[in-house]
Amino acid sequence: MNVIGIAMLAVGLGAAGVGAWSAATGRRPAWLSTKAIAANTVRTWGSGTALAGLGLTVLGISELAAMSTVVGLAGFVLIMSGAGLVTISTPRRRRPR
Repeated sequence: MNVIGIAMLAVGLGAAGVGAWSAATGRRPAWLSTKAIAANTVRTWGSGTALAGLGLTVLGISELAAMSTVVGLAGFVLIMSGAGLVTISTPRRRRPR
């Protein structure tokens, strides 16, 4: 068995689950600090995390089944889309000098 494919599948499913839960309920996980995400962007963060997790799951399945590069490209696009949503939902603060 391909260990990398299994790891990608497991991490992707976990991220997709946490992201879907957060997007559906509008609540952040207990381990995520309130400084990391503003209260009004939790659903956006959850959607981005779920998309990225789904993309990683697709890449893991592609790795395990030795599928075509089109499936891998779809996974990559999902990961980048999710990363964009997570970036939008993360507050931008300047560090004090």
